[in-house]
Amino acid sequence: MDRAVVLYDEDCDFCRWATAKLLAWDRGGRLRAVALQHPEAERLLPGMDREQRMTSWHLVTPDGRVRSAGRAVAPLLRLLPGGAPRPGTEETLEHASEPSAAPSTLRRNAMSRRRPAPDGTGTMGGDRVPEVLTQLEALADPTRLAGMARYGISTTHALGVSMPELRRMARRMGNDHDRALALWATGVHEARILASMTDDVERVAPSQMDAWTRDFDSWDLCDQVCGNLFDRTAHAFRKAKAWSGHGREFVRRAAFATVAGAAVHRKDVGDEPFEAFLPVIVTTATDERNYVKKAVNWALRQIGKRNPRLNRRAIATAREISRLDSRAARWIAADALRELTSPAVQDRLHRT
Repeated sequence: MDRAVVLYDEDCDFCRWATAKLLAWDRGGRLRAVALQHPEAERLLPGMDREQRMTSWHLVTPDGRVRSAGRAVAPLLRLLPGGAPRPGTEETLEHASEPSAAPSTLRRNAMSRRRPAPDGTGTMGGDRVPEVLTQLEALADPTRLAGMARYGISTTHALGVSMPELRRMARRMGNDHDRALALWATGVHEARILASMTDDVERVAPSQMDAWTRDFDSWDLCDQVCGNLFDRTAHAFRKAKAWSGHGREFVRRAAFATVAGAAVHRKDVGDEPFEAFLPVIVTTATDERNYVKKAVNWALRQIGKRNPRLNRRAIATAREISRLDSRAARWIAADALRELTSPAVQDRLHRT
């Protein structure tokens, strides 16, 4: 094999787009692409069953070595013109992708390159993805990973960058759709959150939203993407309704996280889309999975705090849910009614 192979999901619009971008960047002809659905993929990824193959994208180098998701980013960039990460970045990204990565190793690599963040406002200098990854790695504190894991956050591809640091980076970077797509494709947890903070909402397509939701591996990534980006798109309510029937836990959670975010952020829409979503909340209230039931409850409470009319509708919906024969439904209803009927919420709604 004389060229490295990028294996991608041909049924994913975003994956096809990202792969085409990579091949266009590959002016030296060092890459070729193979769909994961093609019989050749099975030969290139020995030891992986179909489910394992389809969970991510993969890079197979000419020596036969296989790297997947975040671990594939640095070696892939090294094959592309001008893409080579700064010294040490590739090692840090590879170790950060492994659950067993030693925090001391990550800390040593990060601290050796720690430098002040760029000054000024507007677009950050060096917005190429390798530069952004290098800046993330310089901010990384692997001692945070254990705390993240305790809160149910997947740390498999995480570096340990705090949310305030990510927000400061996002403000300096500004919005760029193509860069956001490229950051997402790295598989790095913080890079994906940064992508949601810096994408151009007007250019977000439904196919991109579907592709990103399929990549959700923990509640925080789901909630950040939905609350930073998806809830502001023109497709928010339509996609939320579609995802509400999905079998995967974090895709279904995305439906309700998106509507919860929209209830807070979308001053440009009236009551109708929120009222139309209330029957979806009733239908899904019997899902016993923790991250789904909490998001269903979240969406119901946020809708009910939007204005007095929606408060009455949400309370009526909660009472309807309370009559369902389900522990999850009873918890959702009781918790929502406790807040929505509270003096604090009622006073605020009737003062506005």
